[in-house]
Amino acid sequence: MFDAILFPSAPSFFAEWRTVYFEPIPNSGEKIAILIAIKEISGKIEIFDALHPTVIDSLYGAKATSFNGYIKLIKSNLLKNNGESTIDGVSIGDWHASQSENIHGIVRQALYKTASLGSVALRGLFEEDSHIENEQVDSRWSKRIKNAVIEIDPSYEKSFDVKIPIGRDVRIPCGFHTSRYSAKFNVCTSQTITRMKSNLMDLQIFDSHNVSNNFDLIIQMPTDDNLQVSLKTLARMKENIELLKEEVASKSNIQIYTCNSEEEGATRIFEMLKVS
Repeated sequence: MFDAILFPSAPSFFAEWRTVYFEPIPNSGEKIAILIAIKEISGKIEIFDALHPTVIDSLYGAKATSFNGYIKLIKSNLLKNNGESTIDGVSIGDWHASQSENIHGIVRQALYKTASLGSVALRGLFEEDSHIENEQVDSRWSKRIKNAVIEIDPSYEKSFDVKIPIGRDVRIPCGFHTSRYSAKFNVCTSQTITRMKSNLMDLQIFDSHNVSNNFDLIIQMPTDDNLQVSLKTLARMKENIELLKEEVASKSNIQIYTCNSEEEGATRIFEMLKVS
């Protein structure tokens, strides 16, 4: 009966995982999963983020940079202490034995089983069309790129968050603007193609009025191996980006640039300033 059925082979990667929690208010009992620690059979410890940068922005706003720095400190502490923490306000779950195809499969299991406020917020962001929330996410992405740029060259600080006059009574916001090059910024989520289309329309207006030589829509995208975004969601997001690229294919002065971090976004801006 079962001769013609092919069963998948058993996962060959074995490891243990444990979740690292942060307690925002000491002794409150509230905990947020911030990291996943993986211990391979060899004893090697690897640490993975449980919170997507976009979620950290949403949760902590102006304090997101400080919180990211705190997470880096905790990571360093865990690696120095073989997966244990010596920092106040940090608690760690038990080790759990597991197996999967690779280490990323183990991490996904850990994230699923210890769903935190962060992962719930991420699902809401990528699966629901929350106009206000996504505008805030875009704004924080723009601010992160701004900080990355002015850290390298502070003279460009006034080039961010500019309202460009079009005609007599219209002023259109622009994330970054110089006479040579202008850019707008979006974070790609599964249902936010409308917002990105709106920014492309603004760039087309800028182009038709010759406000700059070249234009970018700089979009933050999860990487292919991102642990917090499902493969199905990521595929839908890529489809949206391809649709947008088809729309601007004939517009030589406008490009869509995707990246994962504000450092990559800043690098793109400086590259375009050189060639524009």
